[in-house]
Amino acid sequence: MLGRDIVKDEVNEQLWDEVSSLSFKSREVIYLHYYLDLKFTEIAEILNIPIGTCKSRLNTALKSLRKKIPECEYTMKPSSRFGG
Repeated sequence: MLGRDIVKDEVNEQLWDEVSSLSFKSREVIYLHYYLDLKFTEIAEILNIPIGTCKSRLNTALKSLRKKIPECEYTMKPSSRFGG
């Protein structure tokens, strides 16, 4: 079990590194949705954009991340660098 946890931690760290390389608009939607666990309606209100735009930005960001980290499960969890 410990080995699996270490690999998962490494993938999560790599994932957050890749998230930080995304555009600001993609990063903010990823952060609000996965890290703060906000719903699209809440994100749309915070960013003052349509819900469809939130979903589109998230979809675009996830596609980019899947190309960069194909082994990632996208169960994004808080990272210590974000205070989690």
